[in-house]
Amino acid sequence: MAVLLLRLAGPMQSWGIRSKLKDRESGEYPSKSGVIGLIAAAQGRSRADDLSDLASLPFGVGIRRPGIFRRDTQTAVKGKLEYKGANDNERYFFWKGYIEDAIFFCGIDCDKDLAEKLSWDLQHPAYPLYLGRRGCPVTQPLVVGIVEKPLEEALTQAIQDDPYDHNVRKLPFGAGVLLLESDKGMMVRDVPVSFSFESREYAGRMVERKGGGDVSQPGES
Repeated sequence: MAVLLLRLAGPMQSWGIRSKLKDRESGEYPSKSGVIGLIAAAQGRSRADDLSDLASLPFGVGIRRPGIFRRDTQTAVKGKLEYKGANDNERYFFWKGYIEDAIFFCGIDCDKDLAEKLSWDLQHPAYPLYLGRRGCPVTQPLVVGIVEKPLEEALTQAIQDDPYDHNVRKLPFGAGVLLLESDKGMMVRDVPVSFSFESREYAGRMVERKGGGDVSQPGES
């Protein structure tokens, strides 16, 4: 088995957890549905395409830098009215949540041939790639590489040894957390069954949280 490692970093990210509501929150870490959506976009899949082959792959997240939560307040109008000239009863306010200046590592556990194919797809995407929402483009490198280690070990090493993060010598509180699929932990409904606008659907999975606290760089005390 092999682990495809992705580095999700950028000025802003947003990983929707309540997309059916007017206000759009962001989860504290990349969702499985968001990362699978990233891969599906890279492969050129339509929203109606089957996702079971990707959804079934073991998935984990490591937090290198947890980031700061921000909210963006926006105005819209009801129905198909033009904004200009709409009265106060037709306008409404809502907000979208974002994570600022975060760095996450995601691991996808699969056989080496599939890992190499997914790596190529992500480096030659059919559609633009976003960190959860349009307006949050990915930064490079997105694909870190393929390692032949257990998923937990691969993520732990990745968040410790990130060679692209030069801003800190000691990571902040909240770094070092791993979110791994398990038979215990908390239920999270972020396994995509369909991205179709007509029948968007998600299944649940159990996620176990491990680690956390200050994580020193190699060589630091």
